[in-house]
Amino acid sequence: MSSQGVPRGAVLAVVHEPVALSPGGPLVLELRGPLGPADAETVAARLAQRHRAFGVALDSHRPGHHTLRLTPPAAGGLAALPADLLADLLAPPPPGGEILPVTGHQQTLLRAALTPAPTSSSTSTSTGTGTSSGGNSGSSDGSDGSDGSDGGDGGGVEQLYWDWSGPFDVARFAAAWQSVVDRECVLRACFDWVAAPRLVLHARAEADIAVCSPAAVTWPQLLRRDRARGFALHRPGLLRLTLLAAEPGGGAAPPRVLLTYHPALLDERGVHLLLREFYRAYAAGGVLPGGERRPDLRDHARWLAGQDTTAARQFWARAVPPPRAATRPGRPGGATGQSGPGLLDTRLRAPETFRLRSWAALRGAAESSALHLVWALLLYRAAGVSGPLPVSFGVQLSGRDIALPGAAGIPGLLDSPLPMTVTVDPAAPLAGLLHQVRDALLDLAAYPWASTETIRAWAPARPPVPPSPPVPPLPPVPLPVPAPVLLRVLLRVLVRSAVPAALWCVSTARLCCRRSCAANSPPRASTRTPPAARPAPPAGP
Repeated sequence: MSSQGVPRGAVLAVVHEPVALSPGGPLVLELRGPLGPADAETVAARLAQRHRAFGVALDSHRPGHHTLRLTPPAAGGLAALPADLLADLLAPPPPGGEILPVTGHQQTLLRAALTPAPTSSSTSTSTGTGTSSGGNSGSSDGSDGSDGSDGGDGGGVEQLYWDWSGPFDVARFAAAWQSVVDRECVLRACFDWVAAPRLVLHARAEADIAVCSPAAVTWPQLLRRDRARGFALHRPGLLRLTLLAAEPGGGAAPPRVLLTYHPALLDERGVHLLLREFYRAYAAGGVLPGGERRPDLRDHARWLAGQDTTAARQFWARAVPPPRAATRPGRPGGATGQSGPGLLDTRLRAPETFRLRSWAALRGAAESSALHLVWALLLYRAAGVSGPLPVSFGVQLSGRDIALPGAAGIPGLLDSPLPMTVTVDPAAPLAGLLHQVRDALLDLAAYPWASTETIRAWAPARPPVPPSPPVPPLPPVPLPVPAPVLLRVLLRVLVRSAVPAALWCVSTARLCCRRSCAANSPPRASTRTPPAARPAPPAGP
């Protein structure tokens, strides 16, 4: 095997005999590859630094053959070679880069991205002046979204687009984004899964920007092609931008910007933080003042590693959803003639939104709790039972309300869905259920850094919120408990067509409830408050 192109300190083969270890006995590994004594010492030092619990000893026999002895911690020892240790052996970090562990929620999204889709339906979501989920591409130019429905699997990409307002300088645009890439380590990150999934931070990456002419491609075609392109998860730069230039001769259509990112690396809040940094750089002539952002993903990873999970374990031992909890938003019925993902928007008028907020506020809750209450009623209704019943669903938390200074400004994937369980009792007042939802959310907010994967590890016998298969809709039936008129309207909207799989609320002057229907998606409900309006680009350099 040729060693050409192999980075310094790389190990091409690790030989390990998985024999039973004596108490306190070391793991014996033979390193084979283009390793001289100095390179082997570098490998041993890297392991000693990243795995401080082990004692590391190295014997060099000749160039290309070395023996590494790793003595495990005295308490308990080891039964097998840890996957993360093997990954650090086989795949050293890039020059000047770092390696971070992958969070539980990221592992779930990575598995979904790497698992072949059963159909050709796209799983992307587009937001902006128009919104789409799956193949329905929303746009503000009146184009038929169905043109974008037959694209290939985008690997779970998400898209955000907007129309540019004011003079546009392509060179300054590219320079501003490159400045953001240089500042934000999340834009220089990629994934590696040699032996265990890891987040690899590179010292340098190039901003991925493409410019398209409206004469060469239409907007629906651009959305479809961009989704089909997906991402190479092992390469840095899991965010790209595509510009659809203005029509020649100063046409009516302004330049349109399409931002595509992978949800395993960035959440919606993180994307808007990056956009704010971009506009700062654009306003400054294309250069973002200051060095790298701190705190960033590295500081967040160290903060997570230092958390005492005792209280969280005790909480989830009590709060994990019981086996009999209702989690399905529908039950079997007749054929609907519909298939694939979809999206339904419902907007309340400003007076109705004010009434809903006032109703919740007078009972000591926010409109987000009213949304969660409606979802709980929907799950109870679908269960088709009488009497009290616990219901469970996922609630999306930002993950930035933590005791890490500056965490609110860290772009990355910090949010995570956590299971909420409340008991719906038809004989109890509706305000009691609202208070249940409010109090349960406050309890979850104490541990926003947890994830369903860690909760499942803490309570393996009682997995939280199993995924719900797609089921047809239900005919209208009376609500299980008395409800205000607006809550009754919301509940009936949620069940009028395809099975709701996800629900979120955009908090503006008018409440917008958005329902996403996708096959094999776990039900969840979340609330999102959009960031402040982005400033218009400055006029000219």
